[in-house]
Amino acid sequence: MSFIRAEIKQRGNEQIKKQYWTYVLASLLLSVKGFGWSYSFDFSHRTVLLTVLTVILLIISTAISVTISAFILGPLEVGIRKLYITGTYGKTSLSLLESGFRKATYKETVLSVFLPKVFVFLWSLLFLIPGIVKNYEYYFVPWIVAERPGISPKEAMAISRRMTKGHKWNIFVLELSFFGWLFVGVLCCGFGIIFVRPYVDATMTQLYETLKIMEVE
Repeated sequence: MSFIRAEIKQRGNEQIKKQYWTYVLASLLLSVKGFGWSYSFDFSHRTVLLTVLTVILLIISTAISVTISAFILGPLEVGIRKLYITGTYGKTSLSLLESGFRKATYKETVLSVFLPKVFVFLWSLLFLIPGIVKNYEYYFVPWIVAERPGISPKEAMAISRRMTKGHKWNIFVLELSFFGWLFVGVLCCGFGIIFVRPYVDATMTQLYETLKIMEVE
């Protein structure tokens, strides 16, 4: 059994209409990225020194990015997914954004969201295609963690693996269907993406709810 993309997107669109600005703010937070560095240098007598300094700075910036991603952005994404999931059943609230930071389950939340990203990265180092496949295999881990606080990384990944079995290509195509909207958003100095992102996030949450039911059946 497969899902109908048009129906999923329609439900996502209907969801964000109920509390549009709440979803805009939540998705704006989800668009936050880690920090990065870029450098340029010439091949003068100082090249070796500059290269060493560049490597050191890259290592430091990478460590900062990984730390922020694991301990802040991961739990934040869980809170945002919780906000969207709650919105599928009725009124939602920005107060749910802190749900991923609750002390009782914070450690499990960090590990459950971060470890799949590590596995995807390692698979991508071997070959690009397996990395992409793994990315879609663990696609719904943040939603699962949002609904099941304290779940172990192993269990969260296993559930996502079952949910996406036979649907990875369709998920990819669904994401691809938003390309036109995102492109227009970029043309609007990038500002338009802020208003497109809630539609995308709501649609993927509707897909999560659909596949969750299908997985049980």
